[in-house]
Amino acid sequence: MLLRLNWSEEYDNSMRNFTASRLDNSNAGGATTRNTKFKAENLVTTEPADSAKDGGGNNNISGGGAVEGANGLVPGIVVKEDTVKSNFTDNIQTSGAYNARDENLKKQEESGNLRFVCVSNDRIDQHMIWLIGLKNIFAIQLPNMPRKYIVRLLMDRIHKSVMVIRGTHVVGGITYRPFTSQKFGEIAFCAITADERGKGYSTRLMNHLKQHARDVDGLTHFLTYADNNAVGYFKKQGFTKEIYLEKEQWHGYVKEYDGGSLMECKIDPKLPYTDLSTMIRRQRQAIGEKIRELSNCHVVYPGIDFQKKETAGAPKKYIEAEDIPGLSWVDPGSVGSLSI
Repeated sequence: MLLRLNWSEEYDNSMRNFTASRLDNSNAGGATTRNTKFKAENLVTTEPADSAKDGGGNNNISGGGAVEGANGLVPGIVVKEDTVKSNFTDNIQTSGAYNARDENLKKQEESGNLRFVCVSNDRIDQHMIWLIGLKNIFAIQLPNMPRKYIVRLLMDRIHKSVMVIRGTHVVGGITYRPFTSQKFGEIAFCAITADERGKGYSTRLMNHLKQHARDVDGLTHFLTYADNNAVGYFKKQGFTKEIYLEKEQWHGYVKEYDGGSLMECKIDPKLPYTDLSTMIRRQRQAIGEKIRELSNCHVVYPGIDFQKKETAGAPKKYIEAEDIPGLSWVDPGSVGSLSI
């Protein structure tokens, strides 16, 4: 069972929390809550993982609009910091594993077993059920986060949630707030259920989010406060600690968290985020074809057919370097004869 909680009890508790949150907002006279601070460590749960597990696919995102084509704070996402290897080396080593996972998720999307949807509190029954399911995942993965706060953001109509739906169950999701007038979005929560980590859901979920935010919301950047343990994950998703967005554009909009680092991700205007594995595969094919035009390194020659046992009384046989298949281009004068 994906949601390991009593459904009726959780539903009642969720609705009570949601109602209480609305009453609190009413009593506050509509005062803004943007200055509320939480510790970033309360928003992130991490655990060790192999460097090949990047974490983090249907090509249509529903709710708020459909996207044709086609990883805040990340609780419940497998993260591993490696201070020895550079990000460049890590990306080279994990690119093959990423492609394999992403291609597998794409096949599940095409078969209809996996869906990525974007919903908000629009009073549609199915969307509300999915939001409650996502709330349960957030509550499990963020035990230190008040459930009232989680419910308030999830049910707030200015927030959106991009979710992974497998069959009829919610696997995980990202909740964010788009500031369309400022052209950026703030990620609030992100989590994948514990038994589905390391399968590429979080990376593909983030890619769907980027494409949806760009094509539907018209956003150009994402901002989030990341716990130090999650910085490595965000770097793999294209986030950086250098904030290039003009401060006047985001200052006063983003909620501040203690103990976290503000990170930014610029959304590429043309990159096919939900079809990256296909793009990478085609690029590799093109590079390989170009290398084969300039080099014969792809040619495999047979081994040397030569008897190692010497015949009694027969002189020792020598093989010239230029006679060895694949070495004919080597200057014989610089190598000399090879004795076998």
